[in-house]
Amino acid sequence: MTESLRPVRCLVVCSDAGLAADVEGAIEQAHGIVVAGTIDPLRALAGLRPACDVLLVADQPTVRSLGIVRELNASAAPAPVLLLAREPGGGVVRDAMAVGARGVLGLPPDPEQLGMTARAIAWPGRQGMSERGAGGRVVAVCGAKGGVGTTLIGLTAAVVLRAMLIDLGPGGDLAGHLGCPGDRSLADLARLGNGLTVDAVDAVAVSHPLGVRVLPGVSSPNLAALLPAGLAPALTRECRVAGGWTVADLGIAAGAATTAAVVCADDVLVVTTPDRLAATAAAQLVTRLVGLGVPDQAIGIVVNRWSGRAEMSPKDIERATGARVAGVVRDDQRFGSDFANDARMHIRRRGAWPDVKRIGDRLAST
Repeated sequence: MTESLRPVRCLVVCSDAGLAADVEGAIEQAHGIVVAGTIDPLRALAGLRPACDVLLVADQPTVRSLGIVRELNASAAPAPVLLLAREPGGGVVRDAMAVGARGVLGLPPDPEQLGMTARAIAWPGRQGMSERGAGGRVVAVCGAKGGVGTTLIGLTAAVVLRAMLIDLGPGGDLAGHLGCPGDRSLADLARLGNGLTVDAVDAVAVSHPLGVRVLPGVSSPNLAALLPAGLAPALTRECRVAGGWTVADLGIAAGAATTAAVVCADDVLVVTTPDRLAATAAAQLVTRLVGLGVPDQAIGIVVNRWSGRAEMSPKDIERATGARVAGVVRDDQRFGSDFANDARMHIRRRGAWPDVKRIGDRLAST
């Protein structure tokens, strides 16, 4: 099929499941266009968009939709954007054009009008956007609860993958603990808003002898909670542009920025210990993540501090959480104590290190 005859692929950018279903229904009834998928606005802004020819922004209220259109265009969205609004009056049209929309239609959209407009604004040659606009990949590591070893798993995964490590946890001083404190932090990047660039990320990151680069976090949990949600999509987008791997240590993913970061990641590792209290917390976290729009297949459980005397088996934890176990890390006191006491990281062939390497290998193979 030639490009001129291929149906226009429309990607629905919307956080409301009912509204998204209405738009998808209109696309399916229209001539010459097809549904490329539906995606949460945060994931769209982070660059996790599937291949498409036109972006349909349909979120509530209209002022929020206008903000999404503005940020999509500021991040160089490689497909034209069409705004769908409840009341597409003259003021909305002017505002939409001012932020880069190629057109405005009402909600729910008329299938015939939607089809004609989408076909008209699709770029000549219909190059559209390919799957994953950049080559990088972002892994978010979050804990079912405090004290399960989230930071250590995130750090060792970053070492194994030779990744950029983003310190979004509530402690905020991972770089200092590792002996490579930086002069700047995520707070400096947050000030840039959607103007964040790869060069800015590179300027703030500091190097560690084990081969990872660390983006230092902020100095206290109170300040971490104040990091804006908009930091996450811009930061993960630029890390993808840079290529390679990025690992984000999110702690328990309680603040706006950490919650947004987990939505924007390609893969999410939920760290738990093999006991019922932690497994229950992990199950609640998995339910929350799915509710936020994280795909089921992107979530993996890491069972940390495993031993033959554990209260629960990996299969028990899979059944309790409803998510696959991505890896099991054995109980290795030296593994944890070296890091906790003076941040020494001894890469060894025994103990927990090979287990984390297997998790990294699995991520790399998918």
